[in-house]
Amino acid sequence: MTDELASLNITWKPLIRNTAECKDPFQLLDEMVRVKLNSESRIFDCSNIRSCEFNCQGPNEVILRSQTHASACTMEWYAHASSIGFVMITTVYIIANISRIIFMRGIVKVFWRHLVTNRFSYLASCTESGRVIYPEAVTEKGESFKRTIMKELRVALGRFEREGMLETIFGVLINAPWIAILVILQNGLEFNE
Repeated sequence: MTDELASLNITWKPLIRNTAECKDPFQLLDEMVRVKLNSESRIFDCSNIRSCEFNCQGPNEVILRSQTHASACTMEWYAHASSIGFVMITTVYIIANISRIIFMRGIVKVFWRHLVTNRFSYLASCTESGRVIYPEAVTEKGESFKRTIMKELRVALGRFEREGMLETIFGVLINAPWIAILVILQNGLEFNE
């Protein structure tokens, strides 16, 4: 820039003015260059340049106070938004992983027939000599041992599948709180002056 000024025979020192009244610090330079380049004779005429009086009374307290307040409010908003954002990210991460675990456990329980063979083990009681102690359904009601085991197995598997359906539904619904919180916080995290 100083090379351009030197080529136009314009010195930099007279242009430097530190005043509150000169709104654009390069306005004088712009006028000087425009006058220099647009004049037909290419002779610099100082009378064509508007003068700027030096009249500085110090900083404007009202503007300074309002800008300081606005900056402090912006910083406070940023700190709150950042901390709430971090807490929400952590919460969503934890809940999403818990939801995934519960949901998948429920899905496995609901669709267990596709994942296992059709063989089951059962636990029975016996005496010290090895004689099987039959359940009450066999001894008192007179049902066969095979029929009693099948009935108990159906009851246990039905309960297992119902638990799986409940876990699947719970795994989906556990996401509702963080979604609701994000919807509520959506407008609160926007900065408005």
